[in-house]
Amino acid sequence: MPFDFQRQADELRPYEKRFILSPQQWTQYQPITDLVWQIVRFGTDHANSVPGDTQGVYTFVVQPGIANHNRCSYLLYVGKTTEQTFRERFRQYLREKVDPKTKRPHITDMLTKWDGYLWFCYAEMADKADAIQTERSLQKAYLPPFNRDFPAEIRDAVKVLR
Repeated sequence: MPFDFQRQADELRPYEKRFILSPQQWTQYQPITDLVWQIVRFGTDHANSVPGDTQGVYTFVVQPGIANHNRCSYLLYVGKTTEQTFRERFRQYLREKVDPKTKRPHITDMLTKWDGYLWFCYAEMADKADAIQTERSLQKAYLPPFNRDFPAEIRDAVKVLR
């Protein structure tokens, strides 16, 4: 019996995601400050590992964890928290993962599709304006596939590709 390529493609299709890997965007990134990143596995058991008294920027990355390759990560989303602490924001994502009435189904899709392989990375920033600007700069540099809002100077180009 021949191998069923179509069946295999159909099984893979839900995990297909388009990445824009632009060295030009990477080299244009100009940091406001040095970011010190911490990483926590995304899941209910790890919520208390996230600081409950600080704010800043964060990302979601998916890591397959294959062959002890600790450098293999895919950045999926960049965000900031300026009104909530990292822990509050982390817990909000935990709720959003299971909420059938979510306002951001693409985020629920991300959180459920790669459940068990997602990591929450965060960098503390005391200044809210710096966090806002850093989030925008990181979005522009990385062009993460699950972000829907981008800085104006790149927004239309990203929309054409998605």
